[in-house]
Amino acid sequence: MIFFAIYFMLYHLVAEISRKVYERGLTVGNGGNVSVRAGEYMRITPKKSGFKTLADLSPYEIIRVPIDNPEHPRASSESKMHAEIYRRTNRKAVIHAHPPIACSKLHKGIIFRVPDPEGRYHDVPFIKYYPPGSRELARAVAEAIDDLGVVLMLNHGVVVAGNSLREALIKLELVELGARL
Repeated sequence: MIFFAIYFMLYHLVAEISRKVYERGLTVGNGGNVSVRAGEYMRITPKKSGFKTLADLSPYEIIRVPIDNPEHPRASSESKMHAEIYRRTNRKAVIHAHPPIACSKLHKGIIFRVPDPEGRYHDVPFIKYYPPGSRELARAVAEAIDDLGVVLMLNHGVVVAGNSLREALIKLELVELGARL
């Protein structure tokens, strides 16, 4: 019974963090995706259609996907990218979002520095544009992700990875803060 409770908590946590990403204005529309790793599987947000946002997801909509075979018909189109990060790093959580100020600067070709939780500023890697959901994007992001766990994607957004979903959320907030400064 304890195993089931812990197992189900992951679905609630992904839905909760997804809601926070949207409500804090770190992504707009139906963009963005969130995942957490548990063993050889990840729990990831589903594909969204129409006017459904990250804030609208319930724990029952979160998809369990094997990391070694992330293509699931209902999983986020970026599930390959999340899985590739998990395969290449020891990170436990990934968020992909479109923070408006950061994306605006990236679209204009302005690369900015990102603070860490201690207030030190870092240059972060950025990658050129690759089609969303492509294996090329998944590979490029996983290869570029740095010690800070942040990658800027030209004309696409931001990916952050952490040891927990809360850590990844804080990193995403710091990216937007860095873009504002």
